[in-house]
Amino acid sequence: MLILQSSLAILTAVVAWQAVCVAMMVVHHYFTAPLMLSAYTALFGNVQASYGWYSRIAAYVGVIVTTSPATLVGLRLFDVLSRRSPAPKQIVVAFWLWQMVVFTVLICSYEAGGSYKINQAVWALFGPPADLYNVANFVLPRIIAWLLCTIPVSWFALWRYSKLTKSCNQGFPVELAV
Repeated sequence: MLILQSSLAILTAVVAWQAVCVAMMVVHHYFTAPLMLSAYTALFGNVQASYGWYSRIAAYVGVIVTTSPATLVGLRLFDVLSRRSPAPKQIVVAFWLWQMVVFTVLICSYEAGGSYKINQAVWALFGPPADLYNVANFVLPRIIAWLLCTIPVSWFALWRYSKLTKSCNQGFPVELAV
């Protein structure tokens, strides 16, 4: 029963993590990205002169802005659902480890063209779509690449975090009955 409860807590926290990431993508698009564009233009001049460098910085900042609040929410939700009360140091260590791994995986996918490779694999299997400008051709490979990069990392991070922290309801059965 405890394993099922832990798995359900991990699943719920991963789904919540993904939902917060979607919300933070909207925040990044409408708030952080224009702010970053203004700062970059003020410091370095025209973005078009160094668009490759700017797009790389924008992607890195976007990953951090998108995943950091989601990681905090995921950890706290997992703690609540698992009835855990970890030390603040454990939460901070888990946050930084989760962030370092998810940042590395997402940036490697970005630099290697993960969504492009998924799109090319779909084209190789099923042929090019009739309409090149449809949502499935542009958005679906990015969503699949995001999920392939983040779900295993999130699941592993929370599973490892659950092994490092003790649940409040763990103990000798006599102690739990009191």
